[in-house]
Amino acid sequence: MEKYSFTTGKAAKACGVTPDTVLKWIKRGKVKALRTAGGHYRINSDSLDPFIIKEKKSDAPVDLTGLQKKSDISYCWEYHSRNGIIKAGCRDCMVFRAKAEKCYMMAGLGQDAGHLGICCQESCTTCEFFRFINKSKFNVLIITDNEDMKSKLRSEPHSELAFEFSCCGYETAMVVQDFRPDYIVIDDSMQKFVTEEISRHLLKDQRIHGAQIILAVREHESQKLQCEGICASIKFPFDVKDLNSCFAELRLKMLGANN
Repeated sequence: MEKYSFTTGKAAKACGVTPDTVLKWIKRGKVKALRTAGGHYRINSDSLDPFIIKEKKSDAPVDLTGLQKKSDISYCWEYHSRNGIIKAGCRDCMVFRAKAEKCYMMAGLGQDAGHLGICCQESCTTCEFFRFINKSKFNVLIITDNEDMKSKLRSEPHSELAFEFSCCGYETAMVVQDFRPDYIVIDDSMQKFVTEEISRHLLKDQRIHGAQIILAVREHESQKLQCEGICASIKFPFDVKDLNSCFAELRLKMLGANN
C-alpha cells in the first residue's frame, strides 16, 4: 500500500500534464491506481515512474506510447514531440507551466508574459496543432431542468459535440468529475440566485478551468442576466446548429487580437 502514494494532482505535476491526462492513463490501464473510501485515486509510484519528467534534462524523454491517436493528445507539447522527446524550451513556456490544453488561448499574451511560441506559425488559425485539436469533439455541458431541450439535443444528429446534462449545482459538480466541458450553457429560466450560484462555483472549479460559460435566455428577455464569468448568450430554445454558431463566434473573438 505504501507504493500507492501519489494523488492525481501530485502525479500530474510530476509528469508535466494535467490531472485529466492522469485520469485517462488510469482508465486506460497505463498506471495502476486504487480508490479511497472517499472516491479519490491513489496511484502506484512504480507504474507512474516511466511517465515522470526528469527535470535535470531539458530534453528528457517522456513516455508518449499510445498518444498518437487524436483523442489521446491534449497538449501542444505532446503533439509536437518526436519519438517521446519534448521539444527543447517547451518546459519554459507558460503553456507548459500552466498545463493549458488550449495554447492558442494564451498566444495573444505574447513572449513577455511567457508564451514562447516555440512551434507557432504565422497565426493560430494556420497552426497545425490548432487545426488538429479543433477537429476533435467539443465537450458541452448543458445545465437545465427542461426535459424537452434535453431530448431535442440528444436526438439531433451531430458529430462535433459531446453532450452531458445537469440540473443543479450539486449534479454539475458530479458530472465534471469525469466530464471536462469546453463550453457550459446555463439555462436562465432557473431562479436568478441559482444561475448566479452555479456560475460562481464553476469559476472556482479548477477541474474545468478555461471552460467558457454561455447563458441561454428567453426570446422575450430584453437583457441577459449579468453574472460573473458569462462570456456570451444564446437564445432559448436552441439547437445544435445554434450552439455551433455561438461557439464559432467565441473562438473568433478569442483569436481576433492575435490573427
